[in-house]
Amino acid sequence: MNHPLFQSLIEATGWTLLHFIWQAAIAVVILWVLLKVFTNKTAQTRYLISCLSLFLLTITSFSTLIIYFNSADHSQQPFSLSMNAEIDDSELPNIANGDSALLPNTKVPDNKADFTDQELEVSTQSSHLIVQQNSSVYNLISEYLEPWFSWIVSFWLFGVSLLSIRLLNSWRIIRNMVHSGNPPEDSVWNSRLDALKKRLNISKPVQLLISSSVAVPIVICWLKPVILVPGSLLTGMNSDQLEAILAHELAHIKRHDYLVNILQNMMEILFFYHPG
Repeated sequence: MNHPLFQSLIEATGWTLLHFIWQAAIAVVILWVLLKVFTNKTAQTRYLISCLSLFLLTITSFSTLIIYFNSADHSQQPFSLSMNAEIDDSELPNIANGDSALLPNTKVPDNKADFTDQELEVSTQSSHLIVQQNSSVYNLISEYLEPWFSWIVSFWLFGVSLLSIRLLNSWRIIRNMVHSGNPPEDSVWNSRLDALKKRLNISKPVQLLISSSVAVPIVICWLKPVILVPGSLLTGMNSDQLEAILAHELAHIKRHDYLVNILQNMMEILFFYHPG
């Protein structure tokens, strides 16, 4: 497809994928520093910092996509100037009026009458040269990368499709576990679950199911969470140990860990190519 909007979307996606490499690298370094600084803080605080970094990285990547798609007018890359573009002299520093935004080592005479037309012309030409040099470097990079964007985006879509299919299949298996689960025969466990919910201030309904398909307790779903517990735990542990396990799983529900895991899985799929 050669539609301008489609081509702009491909280019915007390509630039977003490339920019994410350094954006994620910086985010990882900052997160590592913050976790070192807050080593003595609670696990909840460090968990919130990690979640916030993931959220900000998501916003940054999608903002990059939007900026590159909208700013180029669907024909040029954003943040670049064509080498042949005409630069409006009105946007340059008003040297004659004593503006401070001048080139290095440029001195504004105290007497405006001493500022000659030749000095103004030299400053203007220097500004033109700097802008053209910066534009030239960016345009050279763009001219080299943009022809490959169709292949880059195609490879990315192929990888995203495969990983999405795998994730959907995992969700299907998990849903089958829920449907095959059974409530505990002893109703006392539902009573204990309700008591723990009140203690943790959890108002949403939580279902407790026994499943032979899981080896360890897990929490499934976000809006209507379900705790799947292997049947062996009911017979292999005493009531206090099992209650501690239920409290641990309820803590995941209270922190909305399932929703965070969904966001993390989506980011891992969209940016699977990143080495971090």
